Amino acid sequence: MTDRELTKLVERYCTCEKFKPRFVAKIDAFRNLRSFNAALEIAAKGEEVDGKRNCHHLHWLFSSLRKTSLTKAVEILTGNSGRLKRCKNFEGLHQILTGLVIGIPYIGTVYCYDVALRIGAANGFLPEKVYLPSTPVRNAAHNLELVINADETIDFGTLRLPLKKLNPYEVEDFLCNLEKLKKIK
Repeated sequence: MTDRELTKLVERYCTCEKFKPRFVAKIDAFRNLRSFNAALEIAAKGEEVDGKRNCHHLHWLFSSLRKTSLTKAVEILTGNSGRLKRCKNFEGLHQILTGLVIGIPYIGTVYCYDVALRIGAANGFLPEKVYLPSTPVRNAAHNLELVINADETIDFGTLRLPLKKLNPYEVEDFLCNLEKLKKIK
């Protein structure tokens, strides 16, 4: 994909209401919560501030085993709220959160990233690197020939120029939605 084609897709992502504007509003809602513990509980349940289910976690509704896993994750995370709140940056928060819950059945890297992103916003910080928490996001990064680190992140400085118009967490969302963006005329 040429930089010109990529620029058009980034512009589409930025201007189409169902992409960047909606996503940024969801993250800003967590940033604007007055209570870290409220943000943690909402995010850990796989929900948004408006009470709707995070679209990555709709499958939790359909399995009692997954609901049990989610309940366990919520208990562990809320039980460690002080430790999570003391984190000073996204990378540390993401590492601690992942370490606490990744061994729970059905809890994966997307859940860990989504929760860390939302509670990080509530705590006043966002990722400084682009995280690649899922196979479709990693595939999109490979297809755009981005330099991926061993820890499945991308350093912001190595991004192709059109992507530098976005914040690192927005680049992850852009990559997640890249195939949908290509289909819009």
